[in-house]
Amino acid sequence: GSTDWATIAALYDDLVAHTPSIGAHVARAAAHMQAGAPAAALAMLDALDAPTYQPHWVVRAHCLHRTGADPSGATRIALGL
Repeated sequence: GSTDWATIAALYDDLVAHTPSIGAHVARAAAHMQAGAPAAALAMLDALDAPTYQPHWVVRAHCLHRTGADPSGATRIALGL
C-alpha cells in the first residue's frame, strides 16, 4: 500500500491546534512536505523559534532539497547539533 500523507498532515494540523509543541509542529511540517507541499512546510518551519532543535533543521534541509534549493546550510546546522 501507500501512505496517505494528506490525511496524516490533516491529523497533525488537528494535533497542533489542540496540543501545540515544537515536536508536533516539526512533524506537521514533515507530513505536509511528504504530502507534496515542501514550500508550505518551509513556511511552517519559518514560523517556529527552534534554533537548537535538531529535527527542525533535518526537516528544513529535506524541504529545501525538495524545492530545489540548496540544503547544505541547514544540513550543517543539523549535523552540528
